[in-house]
Amino acid sequence: MILDATILAWQVRQQQQKGWSIKPLKQLVLLSLSDRAGEDHCAYPSVARLVEDTEMDRKTVLKIIDELIEDGLIVDTGERKGRTKQVKVYQLLGVNG
Repeated sequence: MILDATILAWQVRQQQQKGWSIKPLKQLVLLSLSDRAGEDHCAYPSVARLVEDTEMDRKTVLKIIDELIEDGLIVDTGERKGRTKQVKVYQLLGVNG
């Protein structure tokens, strides 16, 4: 875990957009990602890990990830990790340090 990424996740203020997930749920997913970020501000928890961390259903977690990408808070690096090379690697954007 990188403290700078966690600080960013706590400080980010998001606009509530109609039809989008509520802000606290988005912040919870962002905190889970930041908790697993390395020195390069990248994290690659599986969707199952995010579901377990947040206690949300899979569909909600995937929707929130899409929203975080659209908000410009994370980006899919295109890299894949894990045994099956199917776990997406996300980079947290706007992290200082």
